[in-house]
Amino acid sequence: MLLMVAGVALALIGATAAFSHLQESDAVAFIAVAVVLAAAAVLVAREVRWVVAVCFVVLAGQLAAIIGTIWELTHGIAEFKEKQLQALGFDPTTSVAINLAYSSIGFALFCWLALRWWFQPR
Repeated sequence: MLLMVAGVALALIGATAAFSHLQESDAVAFIAVAVVLAAAAVLVAREVRWVVAVCFVVLAGQLAAIIGTIWELTHGIAEFKEKQLQALGFDPTTSVAINLAYSSIGFALFCWLALRWWFQPR
């Protein structure tokens, strides 16, 4: 749940930057992400099983995000993405590194939960 709250914070930072740089469509996307993550955090806290299951799958998928962000950091960030991040006032390399850290924490959480479930007495 804490990871989702951190995601809400990151999305709100992005929305604030988008609004301040008059990029309303980007701001709407960031706000949508913040709302979905906030709702998911509440539902996970209430132990809604299907939401917990979806979050578990999404955390597993963070491995793909890790691979993609490592590729970007080692082979160059796509020009479109680089320009979009710069237009929001963010350093592209730092932004991708933050994404890598966030995805790595998410995948580590998946691994911990999977191991905990696997070794749980039945």
